[in-house]
Amino acid sequence: MFSALRKIVYDFTVTVILWAYYIMGFLVLFSPFYLIAFIFSVRREEAFQRLNHRLHRLFFTLLQVLVPNVKWHISEEVKALRSCIIIANHLSFLDPILFVSLFEKQKTIVKSDYFRLPVFGWILRT
Repeated sequence: MFSALRKIVYDFTVTVILWAYYIMGFLVLFSPFYLIAFIFSVRREEAFQRLNHRLHRLFFTLLQVLVPNVKWHISEEVKALRSCIIIANHLSFLDPILFVSLFEKQKTIVKSDYFRLPVFGWILRT
């Protein structure tokens, strides 16, 4: 009983920390760099791709620190991919951002409905 409650509290705490990083990490740590890239970068898309890559790479580093028993195996063939299309089968919501964390240059295709969402749609269009 106590260990089940402990696991629930631990899982909840890890989830809150990861969401806090995702929201506050973006707003506090990364948004100034996105703004600089938006204003000054000649190759804005590449700058945004690099920033997205770093944001998500740091997310997965934090995940590994908080939950060291979670493992994933990315084969060397996948890591070596260049100029290709990868279709994620979305076993979890982490699949797409895991790929963004692996590749510094990437383009993500999303369902058109997401462009109509408030705030998120605006971010997708920029």
